[in-house]
Amino acid sequence: MATKQRSELTPLMQQYWDIKAAHQDKILLFRMGDFFEIFCEDAQIAAPLLGITLTARNKKSGDSTPMCGVPHHSISTPINKLLALGYKIAICEQIEEASQAKGLVKRAVTRVLTPGMVYDPDTLDAAISNYLCSQDDKHIGFLEPTTGELFFYKTKNASDAQKIISALQPVELLMAKADVIPLRSDSV
Repeated sequence: MATKQRSELTPLMQQYWDIKAAHQDKILLFRMGDFFEIFCEDAQIAAPLLGITLTARNKKSGDSTPMCGVPHHSISTPINKLLALGYKIAICEQIEEASQAKGLVKRAVTRVLTPGMVYDPDTLDAAISNYLCSQDDKHIGFLEPTTGELFFYKTKNASDAQKIISALQPVELLMAKADVIPLRSDSV
């Protein structure tokens, strides 16, 4: 969390930090009305990559929380750009109508995306598969999430697995007890 104490935060920013705490390794897109707002370090990362203005929240009150935003109706292009650059995304939506809310509108993460997951299939190159790959020491599996294609191979050794991975060029390799590894930056 920023240098402010939790008690000094607005209820909205307390809500933001509660949600962000569960998604520290992702850029959090926080829905506020007609915009997805991005705050703090996420905003400092995303703004220059997306070519959008980095500003600050509540400038007059001395709270210089960095922020940027994108209209909700045009969020697919920024999401695809961040995914193509290898970032993970958590999409936090308003889960109740603002007109029905008593106090702060309830929000929750409704979708988590990694570089191999597709947000907008219309932006994919139809000539290139979008495989996710997972392997252990004897098996290797591939999933193409946009088509549902799924298949497995038995492998004799790491060299066999590497040959298969090289041939199919997955966009992500999922490893046990490790983080997601983006393999190809042209996936979007």
